[in-house]
Amino acid sequence: MAKGCLFGCLGVVVIGVAIVFFVMHMLQGVTSSANSFLSLLAQNKVQEAYDSAAGMFRSAMTVDQLRQQAARTGLDHYKEASWTGQHIDNNTGDVSGSVTTREGSVIPVKMTFVYEKSAWRVSGVDVNSGSAGFTTSGSSPTLSPTPAFTLTATATATP
Repeated sequence: MAKGCLFGCLGVVVIGVAIVFFVMHMLQGVTSSANSFLSLLAQNKVQEAYDSAAGMFRSAMTVDQLRQQAARTGLDHYKEASWTGQHIDNNTGDVSGSVTTREGSVIPVKMTFVYEKSAWRVSGVDVNSGSAGFTTSGSSPTLSPTPAFTLTATATATP
């Protein structure tokens, strides 16, 4: 009886530890994807950043629009990021925090992701930089006077 209880408790602990490691791995994937995307922008590899983004992102924005918005918001001067919030819900996730530029400016950022083609891919970027903003409605990008660079996609991704 005691051995059965011990093995049962051990099994619960092992499953609990596996779940914790799985969640940590998934969150690390989202933050790693965010850092990779921003690093590509900072290295002026905008086409590579664009190609690494989710299909819904690419259908709502051109490479040139991404280049313009990265320059306008300062993301093209990315040095490092500090992610203070991460969330995953099935095949979507987001990170929020701040980006520090090479010049030392700190920019609040929230990035959204979808799990697509076996990787976390950027589906949206919300930058509160105090500059003119960018929004998309459906698949038609338009400039707006809001203090953010926002891309919102409404498509549902599948893994």
